[in-house]
Amino acid sequence: MTVVPLMLTLLAQPASADAPSVVLANDSVLLAFERPYMGLTTMVDLSAELDHMSAAESPRPLWILTFKAGPGAYETVTLASTDAPCTSARTDGKTNATFRWDGLSIEGEPAAVDVKVRVDLPPDSGIAEWRIWVDNSSETYGLWEIRLIEIAE
Repeated sequence: MTVVPLMLTLLAQPASADAPSVVLANDSVLLAFERPYMGLTTMVDLSAELDHMSAAESPRPLWILTFKAGPGAYETVTLASTDAPCTSARTDGKTNATFRWDGLSIEGEPAAVDVKVRVDLPPDSGIAEWRIWVDNSSETYGLWEIRLIEIAE
């Protein structure tokens, strides 16, 4: 099964608020992120015409954060990119994108967490550069763990 023609069609769509996906591509790989949560839905090796992502029954999180309440605390709280829609998605329409989730609430603390993810796809590489920034202003919970882009379920 060849998926490349379908992916090239997605690439031609504008990256507007109504577009179903944000697509990044170079000569080696194509990545597609599905709105509104910006989960990675497609990762195609263009030379092999192979999509490495399996279909998911529910939206796949781009990131998952785990917080703990104080030293030695056993109580954990988890936030995921699927808990709230992405508040901002910017892309050059080719090889880089920045996604933001601003003002996330955590256990009764409104607007305590902001998350930014940047994806850069170098021109001659099949390996993307992934970066995540987390701003945690919670008075109760400290950031304990960050998981960014899980491919397998």
